[in-house]
Amino acid sequence: MALLTLACAPSAWGQSVGSVTYAPAALAGAHGVPTLSQWALWGLALVLGVLAVRSTGRGTARAAAGLLACAALLGTPWGEPAAAQPALGPEVLLDQEDGGQAPIAHHPDLDAGDRFHVYEVLNDTPRPQRITAIDFTGMHEQLYQGDQGQCAVGAVLAPQARCEIAVYHAF
Repeated sequence: MALLTLACAPSAWGQSVGSVTYAPAALAGAHGVPTLSQWALWGLALVLGVLAVRSTGRGTARAAAGLLACAALLGTPWGEPAAAQPALGPEVLLDQEDGGQAPIAHHPDLDAGDRFHVYEVLNDTPRPQRITAIDFTGMHEQLYQGDQGQCAVGAVLAPQARCEIAVYHAF
């Protein structure tokens, strides 16, 4: 009975199902996209509001200012939790600046239901990293290679960029 239980146990929980090998990329064009902070957006909204009030003339300035104040108050959540909850962290972390190998840990989804799981890969280094190999152990394989947002050999991830690996466990 013990041998039957051992033979039918889910495959290697807590172990690696593969790895992502990566090395620094020598691309000057790979870098983060600059964005505005929340304070810059507030400042931009304030400047646009002032310009809107000034362009409408004095007669409607008070009404426009009141509407702008109401919109600002309605748009600001007071004591509410964030509307967008933070996602779980990446499951495969590229964290060695000079390259290396990041393990793809086993996930329980690989042993239940449709037997696949989508892993998020994050380049957590200050340098662009090129994926040089994606290897799997046992009966694991990558699904839909080459699709938009999917990690592939040869792909370059800018600092803090992400891609996905869909892993399937074939019995």
